[in-house]
Formats: sequence, C-alpha cells, structure tokens
Amino acid sequence: MINSVNARTPILALILFVFGIGNVFAANKVVVIPMGSDAAPQSFAVFNSVSGGNTVYIANEIMVQVSLTAPADGVVIVNSTISAWESTASHGLNCGISTAAASDATPTISANDSQYWRSYGGVAAAYGQLAGTRGYNVTKGQTSYYRLVCRHLGDGDTGGNFPSITAIFTPSP
Repeated sequence: MINSVNARTPILALILFVFGIGNVFAANKVVVIPMGSDAAPQSFAVFNSVSGGNTVYIANEIMVQVSLTAPADGVVIVNSTISAWESTASHGLNCGISTAAASDATPTISANDSQYWRSYGGVAAAYGQLAGTRGYNVTKGQTSYYRLVCRHLGDGDTGGNFPSITAIFTPSP
C-alpha cells in the first residue's frame, strides 16, 4: 500500500466496502494509487451505507463510518442520514457525526453536532428522518475517521434504519 502521495500527483482512489449486519457497523478502505503526472490534487468522495436496520440503545453506537486520508491540505464535508422508528411517545433518536479516533469504540456526540428526533408515538409506530452536514479542515497526510453515532432518547430502544455517511474531500486552492 502507498503511504504517501505527492500533493501534485493525480490519484486514483479505489474504494472497498464491507457492509454491516445487525449492530455491526460498516467500514471502508481507500487505496490511493498515484497516476504519474504533475497535476493538482483532485476532489473525491468516500461513502458507506448499511442496508436494513439496527436497534439503537441508550449507549452511543456507531451506525456507519468512513475514513479518509487527505492527499493535500483542504476541507472535508461530511453528510449523514438515518431513518428512525419509535412507538413510545417522547422517545426518539439522537445522532451526530463524530471524528473520534479509530480506536474509540464508543465515541461521543457533541451537543453542537447533534440531530434529534422525538416520536409522537402512541399508535403502532412513528417514523422520522435525521440528516446532518459538517465541515472539517484537514492537512496533507491526515487520516480522519467520520462516524454516524446514535443513541436512544428515553428508556429501551429505537430503530435506526438505512444509515449512510459521505465524506467529500476538496483541496485548498
């Protein structure tokens, strides 16, 4: 595997995905291959999603994640989405984009980065959609982990379905 790339070398990024089942989060791997000329670094995206649903409990849970290594200084814009269902009134889902280290198995959700949904509940179930966008500055060679992290609001659990996350790198001008 190539560990570094000249910031002016065009690259080909091959993205390999592993999809999660149940409460196992999805992971991805980006392989960067230099193409051999002297052009400026290009924008690229990595994404990951899980087909189906997970049960979300009170503890913070990683629903889906991506990692990205910046080939140059720039900005990463991260978008996330997840659908939720809940049958108990006032219970719901709290999610956020986390940038915790890869070794952190239970990353926290910052109050400034939270997305909330609460059920009106009562009948069979209520459904909602949560989405978020965050921007991060990155430096050349920096590897960052972007995770959609969720937890249940209330007692018991909430359903979290079809989580997805996309990180888009754009080099600085």
